This record gives sequence, structure tokens and C-alpha cells, in this order.
Amino acid sequence: MKADHATAGRKEGRTADSGDDIKIDKEFAALIPALSADELAQLERSLLAEGCRDPLLVWKGKNILLDGHNRLSLCRQHNLPFKVEALEFPDREAAEAFIVKNQLGRRNLSPEAASYLRGKRYLAEKQAHGGSRSKAKSTDQFDRLETAQRLAEEYKVGEATIRRDGKFATAVDSIAENCDEKAKQAILARDAGLSRGAVVRLAKLKPKEQQKAVQEFLEKGKLPRRARSRKRSTITLPTEPKSLAEKLFQGLGAKGSSEVLEALARLLEGQQKE
Repeated sequence: MKADHATAGRKEGRTADSGDDIKIDKEFAALIPALSADELAQLERSLLAEGCRDPLLVWKGKNILLDGHNRLSLCRQHNLPFKVEALEFPDREAAEAFIVKNQLGRRNLSPEAASYLRGKRYLAEKQAHGGSRSKAKSTDQFDRLETAQRLAEEYKVGEATIRRDGKFATAVDSIAENCDEKAKQAILARDAGLSRGAVVRLAKLKPKEQQKAVQEFLEKGKLPRRARSRKRSTITLPTEPKSLAEKLFQGLGAKGSSEVLEALARLLEGQQKE
């Protein structure tokens, strides 16, 4: 789905007392990073003092909430009136893209939360582009490349960053599934102090190991050493040229072996010139 498909048609806002007819979509709600306790308290004080000035945003015709989940909850709690603005989208993908773009436009996001949101959009749109699983592998690779290129241009980051965002989002969701939403909120918090690489490595642990590591992180503010460390792979290389080539091929594959041998050739050539 092209980015311009996420353009929303606006409908005049309306006043609501309780918002009982507004629907909460769990997948959409999961895209919105949770507020810290201080941020939530500050929002509550603002609503009580000034009322709900900004309208809640819903998907026109479906009445699914797109923006304003915390405000809706607090307004219901304190019986505060609010306005609703309906936005029109051609499909779910476009509505999701709007949520991501809307959240990324806010200044209080941590770099990890921004990466997660970009990754979620990349994964959703890559899947939509991929279509049937019966498509050729080359077509699927082209679709992934096209999606990464387009989102990289939109968010002004590199294509590799978008693809890493996708891996990070998958890792966060996997951890949340095994350890509950509190783990996700902690990972995406501004003061989490976790690198994206550490989160990806954490997601590769077994569920019980993940749960234990996350519990330690929540209690102590850091992951246990086994979850932080990166395993280094080593290859013992023989001295004979033929055996060396075979060992490289077994350990690195054809492409990796070729790159290593080319680099060695350039290095030797440079030494000979000296």
C-alpha cells in the first residue's frame, strides 16, 4: 500500500458524553507506546483543569479508536465530555499507517519506540505487498526491497535501518507474547537503556529464560549477563590453500567465502606493491 493511501478524509467532530460506542482494537492499541506514570498523571491533571481540548480520532464507519486511548479512559473515569473526529481510510493497512505516522510525529517517543513503530509498519506493508505465498521468491524479495526503500525515504533513514526495525518489532512482540505487555512497555520506555541488538538477542532465548531475564530487568534495570552477551562464532582455519577454501565455504557459504578471499587477495596485492 502506497504511503499516500494513508491520507484520511476528515469529518466534522461531534460531542460525546461517555464514548460507549467507540471500539478499541487491540492491535491498533498495541501500536501506541504506553505513557509513564508521571506522563499519565500529568495528562489527568490537564484534562481536569482544561477539559479535553483535542478530539479523539476514530475510523469513519467502523468507529474504531485511532488516537486518544488514554484520554478516552480518563474522560470516562471523570465523566468529562469530549469531541470525536472521524477519519476515512480505504483499508486497515492505511488506518494502521496513519496511527504509526501520528505517533512518530510526537516528541516524547524513545528511539526504541520509534524503531518499533517503523518496524510494525514495514512488516504490515511488506506482508500486504507479498501477497500469495505461491509467488516466486524473487518477487517477494523485490516487494521487501520496494517497501524498505519507500519507508526509508519517508522517514529519512537508511533501508537497512527499516529492515532492522522490522526485526526489532518482531523481537519486541515475541517478548511481549511470552512475558506480557509490561515487558514491551519497559523495553520501549525512554529510560530503558536497552539496545535494539540486546532485545533481538533476548527474543532468541527460550520463553522461560526470557521471562526470568525480563523479571530481572524490571527489578534491577538491566538484563542478566547471559542475555546481554553476544556469542562470537569462530572458525579454525587450516594452512593448506585447498583445505582453507573448503573450511571457509563450510563456515561462511559461497558468498561469504568469496568476499573473504577477495579481501585477502586485495590485501596481498597491496603488500606486494609496498
